[in-house]
Amino acid sequence: MAILYQEQAKYAEARSHFQRALRIWDQQAEPDYHHMLHTLLVLGAVNYEQGQYTQAEQLYKRAWHIREQQFGAEHPDVALVLYALSWVYGRQGRYAEAEALYQRALRIWEQHPSTDYRITYALTGPAHLYRDQGMYAEAESLYQRTIDMQEQQLGPDHPDLVAALTGLATLYQKEGKYEAAAALYQRARSIIEQHLGMEHHDLANLLYYVADLQQAQGLIREAADTFQSALTLREKALGYEHPLAAETRGRLQTVLTLLK
Repeated sequence: MAILYQEQAKYAEARSHFQRALRIWDQQAEPDYHHMLHTLLVLGAVNYEQGQYTQAEQLYKRAWHIREQQFGAEHPDVALVLYALSWVYGRQGRYAEAEALYQRALRIWEQHPSTDYRITYALTGPAHLYRDQGMYAEAESLYQRTIDMQEQQLGPDHPDLVAALTGLATLYQKEGKYEAAAALYQRARSIIEQHLGMEHHDLANLLYYVADLQQAQGLIREAADTFQSALTLREKALGYEHPLAAETRGRLQTVLTLLK
């Protein structure tokens, strides 16, 4: 039930069911660590999506401890937990800590040929960090490498491409390459709408970026309409009080003021 709610972006319901499952497993004399670990990871992801970064960090650290005790510090599944935790640090602006975890996860995966597909995801995180710190050349190289690898492994329109496409588009926007950014946003949007649907929260994120680009281009009316679409989806998926919904509402009010 929790996974079903998570897939529908009903995060409050998902978190409640995951927490109940975790409490039951905690009470067992011999805990089912396989399912417990999965629950910790997905509950951490739910908290991350809701902006509850402290709670997400605590859950990921607990999962990290369990995995290291079971399999040792260099197991690929440990790298998966490290990668998840690095996203939390990156969102909090803890760039040095995030990059250290990204690099450690990448080193572990590179030692295990069976996890080649995970390397593409490990590259996206550092690319975001470099972009946010103004290291554009380094970020572009990693984004492009990720896109090339995922196209070869998954095909040109797989949903996993969206993160790197969007990341590279935001980078081009920062550099003033608006046409290149718009083309990447359109490609990412087509993938989301085709594979995930018109109400998926990933579409809300993409629409926010598109609206930001439209505002930068001086297309204020278009930006207002797109921010409104992003806000509607974010409030439905995340709730009215979520930080991302509040941020989108603020941006919408700003562009509406420009129209007066």
